[in-house]
Order: sequence, then C-alpha cells, then structure tokens
Amino acid sequence: MTHSSLSGIHLGQFHIVPAVPQWDNQSGTSSHFPFLYFLAISLLILLGVFFLLRNLRQRGNSPSSESSSDSNLQEVLADLPILDLDLFLSNSEEWPPKFPRNLFFLASDKYQLGGSGHRMIPAKKFDKFTAWTASLDNLFVAAFWSEKVTHNGEDAIPLLVTTRKGKRVVSSVLDGLGGSGASKVTWSSGRAVSNAWEAPRIVRSAFEALATEDPSLEGFSQAIPKGLETIAKTSLTTRAETLVKSRGLSSSFSRVLPTTLAGFELNVSNAPRLSTFWAGDSRVYLLEPRLGLQVLTLDDAGDSDAFNSLSSDPPLNNVLCADRLFVIHHRIDELPEKGIVVAATDGCFNYWPTPPNFEFEILNALKLSRNWEETVSLLGESISQVTNDDASMTLSAFGYQSFEEIQSSFHLRHTWLEEIAYTPLVAIRNSSGSREQFDDYRRSAWNEYKAGYENRLGDVL
Repeated sequence: MTHSSLSGIHLGQFHIVPAVPQWDNQSGTSSHFPFLYFLAISLLILLGVFFLLRNLRQRGNSPSSESSSDSNLQEVLADLPILDLDLFLSNSEEWPPKFPRNLFFLASDKYQLGGSGHRMIPAKKFDKFTAWTASLDNLFVAAFWSEKVTHNGEDAIPLLVTTRKGKRVVSSVLDGLGGSGASKVTWSSGRAVSNAWEAPRIVRSAFEALATEDPSLEGFSQAIPKGLETIAKTSLTTRAETLVKSRGLSSSFSRVLPTTLAGFELNVSNAPRLSTFWAGDSRVYLLEPRLGLQVLTLDDAGDSDAFNSLSSDPPLNNVLCADRLFVIHHRIDELPEKGIVVAATDGCFNYWPTPPNFEFEILNALKLSRNWEETVSLLGESISQVTNDDASMTLSAFGYQSFEEIQSSFHLRHTWLEEIAYTPLVAIRNSSGSREQFDDYRRSAWNEYKAGYENRLGDVL
C-alpha cells in the first residue's frame, strides 16, 4: 500500500570485596601461609610503586600527550589554505579552484562560485529545488537545495565531496541568519545582498578550497574542528573589515556575516567512522534501519529540544560570524556497517507536525521510488511543499550494494513510522479533528519516538 507525502497535510549504571583465606590455626601444615601471603602482598606493592615512579620519570622527560596534540594541531593550522577573497569576490579566471581528478563534487552555479573539475556531479533542476545524485561502489550520495526567493536564498548550495572509490566523504550545509544578518552588502556582481546571503557562501567556498588541496581528503579530516574554525573566522573577518568600518560595531541584535554550519567526514575505508562538526541549529543525523533517525548534534539555543523547536524559535547563542567568538563543536562516532548520514538545515526538518514526520518523509520517498535519483526528487518535492524557509540537505548511504538493498532494509521502520506518525495525522485531517486532538497526537508521537531519536545525544549533553 502506498501513501502520499505528509506535505499534502496542512496542519499547521560492583564493588568487589576480595575473598580472604580462613586459616586453620590447629593445622601444622598451614602455619606458614599467613606469612607467605603477607610477603606476596608486600612484593606486589613494592613493584607497583617502582613502575609508578618509572612512568612518572618518563613522562617528565618527554612531551606530554597534550603538548604533542597541541604541536600537531599547530602544524595543521600552519598549512591551512585560506580563501583568497580578492579572487573569490572578483570574476578572475583563477577562481574557482579545480578539484583533483579522483574527487567527485557537486556542480555549483555562478552565484556560489563553486569549484570546477572533471568529476562534477551534475545538478538537476526542478520547479522549486535543485538535486544532485551519484552512486559510487557501495556509496550512494545525494543533495537537495531550495530557495524561498530565487537567487536570494540564505542557504548556500550544499558542499559534498567524495573520493572516486567512495571511501571518504566530506559534506556540510550552511544557513545564513536572515534576522541578525539582514543588513546589505555588495556582492561581486554589484548587486546588493544580505550578510546572511554572503556568509554561508564564503564559508562554503573556503571549505571547498580546502577540499581541493588533498585528493585523499585527509587534509580536510585533520582540520576538523580547529582548522575549520580558523578558516571560517579568517575568511569572514577579512571580508567584514570593510563592512564594519562603514557601519561601526554591530549591536547585540545583529551580527556581521552570520551563518550556521552542520557537516561531517564519513570514512568507510575500514570500519565506518563519522566525524561530525556543527555550530548553530543545522543538524547531522544517522539514519539506521533498526533505530531510525538519530540526531548527532545539539542545537546552540536556549531550548535544544527537537519537539519544542517546532513551535518556538529560540535565539542562537553560537554561530559562525565575523564579529564575535564562536566554536565549532565536534564528535566522533563508530558506525554500524550500513546506514545513511544526513546533514540538513532547519528548513528541512522544522516545518513538520512532529520530528518523526521528517524521518517518515525520507523513508516514504525511499519506498515509493524506483531508484536513488527518484528518491531525492520525491523528497525534494515533499519538503518544498511544506517548508516556509530555504532548505538544504545531503544524504550519504554507506555499506549497501544496491538501491534495492537500501529500500528493503528500511521497510519495517517505514511501517512503524506510518503507524505512529502518518496514519493518525490523516485520521485527524479527514475527520476535521480539533486542535486538542492534533496537539495530543503530536505529543503522543514524539513521546514514542523520542528515545530512539535522542539515542546518541548522551555523548554531547
């Protein structure tokens, strides 16, 4: 039985005590045992002290692990390629940078000034969105991007770069802050754009330039997270110098070149491993057949609860920008053999009745499609019809040998989500249910879904 997208529904933790021998004082054969026992314990204590002192001496004569780590970090930072803003903001033929032949990347457009090369993943344009798809060995990648106002969207085109054999992927999405970054700047073409429009594009291009430096993408991996902070801060600050001079210091209610960030580096060369980085309220998820969609990032907001964020808009307390300090959060996860990594801006997930509806839309598009490309198209249509914001997303399915294997692995999960999130909503709509019924449905679906969704959040709370 097939079902239509929800986009058609417009509702709004031993302590172990060692056993002590019980000595028989009447037995002549056991009278030496207490002495031998005491001697053995004393020798063990002396050996322990000896090795402790030796280790302390060795640590005093060699660099500490922290110092070594700091040294390695400084080496990475010293070699970082910083975005050449003069080239970026001009129409120079030296820009955009060219990717090595073994890297696949998303085709961009003249408003993004993205990289070029031989293995470009072509964009397919639809009425309300643009999509990219590719299949590389046991890796399926895709991206989706839409603008609420054409050529004025505040989400940058997603960044997605993968090695030719599909063993490593780097990806990010960026969403400019339209409220705090609404003031206008002049873009390379001479037209006026907002801080929120320019900021994500500058950071995206800076990260893309980093990716072009190393065909293995190892340089990008080593730059996470401190190197990415340096690149973003330097690029945004350089661009902002002229802007701040012309406007003075920003107020507490505005920021210079503000943007959120959510991204990851996926390495499947051996056991799958994920390095996630973020700032703001854009998110990265792991989608598994058994546990479903699990959020890996924690919103930089007063209230980071996914359910509450659907009906409130708390201010963000940490985003990439030129005029204030920020931090790029980071976590590393060992992954199951198969799954899908998703990076998305809030335009993709913040306009559904409940968080499980977002996952349902992904799996429903997967179920109704004949191939990977069609899945992304259906998902794009569904999100475009519901969102009231710019939206961007990347998906990287790993460990699967075919599209059909992806599809079948999520069949049971789709059925469960249909029961808790889709069917009850349809029933309320068809019966013209009350607001109280709708609110009860939303809370009930979230309560049943929440434990799985927040399964991996304990690592960042």
